[in-house]
Amino acid sequence: MLKQSTCLISAVLLSAGIASNSYADNCSGHYTAVFTAYDSAEIDKGHSIAYGSNRNSVTSDNSAYNGVGVCSAIILTTPDGKMQMKYSCVRKTPDGDSWSLTGEYGSASDKGTWVQTGGTGKFAGKTGSGWWKPVMNDGKMEIGTWGGNCK
Repeated sequence: MLKQSTCLISAVLLSAGIASNSYADNCSGHYTAVFTAYDSAEIDKGHSIAYGSNRNSVTSDNSAYNGVGVCSAIILTTPDGKMQMKYSCVRKTPDGDSWSLTGEYGSASDKGTWVQTGGTGKFAGKTGSGWWKPVMNDGKMEIGTWGGNCK
C-alpha cells in the first residue's frame, strides 16, 4: 500500500491531466518530481489516509508552462483497495510569473487530471485543464508526461 500511495502521490503532485476528453490537447510536456515528505495512518484494516509533497519541474515546448514549484496531496485508501488522491500545486517561471492548479488521481485510471486555478503575469485569467501520466517512479522520484487545453 505504501508503494501504491507513494506512486499516486508522486503522480498526483506532479503535473497535468485531462479533465475532459472533449478538448483536443494544444499543449504538452514533461514533469519531474522529487518527493520531500510523506506520512500515512492506517485507521482500520485497509482503511488509510496519507499525505505527501514534492518539489517538481514542468517543461513544455509548445506552451508557457515551464517552471518549478511544490505540490501537496491527500490520499484516501478504502478497504476495497480503491485509492483516490486530490492535490494542489504552485509553480513559478524563470521570469517570475506563477500559476496554481488542483487535480485528482485514482486507482480507476492510469492518468490524473489537472485544472488551473489561478495565475500571475502571463497566467492571469487562464483556465487550462488536462491530464498527466507517470512514466517511471522509484518511490523517491517520478517522471512523466502531461497534456491538455492551455487556454
